[in-house]
Amino acid sequence: MICTFFGHRDAPVKIEDKLRRVLLDLTKNNDGNIFYVGNQGSFDFTVKKILKELKAKYYIVLAYMPTKIYPLDIFDYSETIIPKG
Repeated sequence: MICTFFGHRDAPVKIEDKLRRVLLDLTKNNDGNIFYVGNQGSFDFTVKKILKELKAKYYIVLAYMPTKIYPLDIFDYSETIIPKG
């Protein structure tokens, strides 16, 4: 199952535990195994962080190509799929 997560740049830290429970439910009970995640704000980075904890089984696909605001050399995109070109 493909799941998408795109959120606000100023998401509060307190959502992390609830988000972790949602992602665990998606991966364990609902066959979630491909995740499309934005890369523009704190919500997107929180999702990516939690998915990275589960990285042995799951994929992260960036919704946007890294830009000058978030260049490849600043953030670890090694666990993501970035389209060629």
